[in-house]
Amino acid sequence: MQNAAVAISTPANVSACATVPLSRPLKTHQGDVREIVLRKPQFGEFIEIGPVENLVFSNADGEARQMESKIDLQRLMRWASRLSNIDQIVLSTLDPIDGYNLSKAVVEAVNVFVVGNLNKPQSSSG
Repeated sequence: MQNAAVAISTPANVSACATVPLSRPLKTHQGDVREIVLRKPQFGEFIEIGPVENLVFSNADGEARQMESKIDLQRLMRWASRLSNIDQIVLSTLDPIDGYNLSKAVVEAVNVFVVGNLNKPQSSSG
């Protein structure tokens, strides 16, 4: 007998910001999950957990400034679990390509607090 695919849903009053299709089903207590839906993060969560990606700028001996991106993997997993409502232990069993795709989606979702929403025009006062 096959397990029916289930969706781990977010509360009705919270909108989704990304959906990550999985290459193979993820086994959960509720059944097999075929896609992970991430909800939009809240500002208080950002203050609690912090950024996933830290940008480090360096300037070596008069050379042009270089930027390096450092990903905090523990924060990444906390965010993934929080935004998907799936336990970290379950997420750790993801196929590597699914983990990569989930990581990209989480970084994009959380980076809105760092870079702002680039899709909305800025209002000007004056």
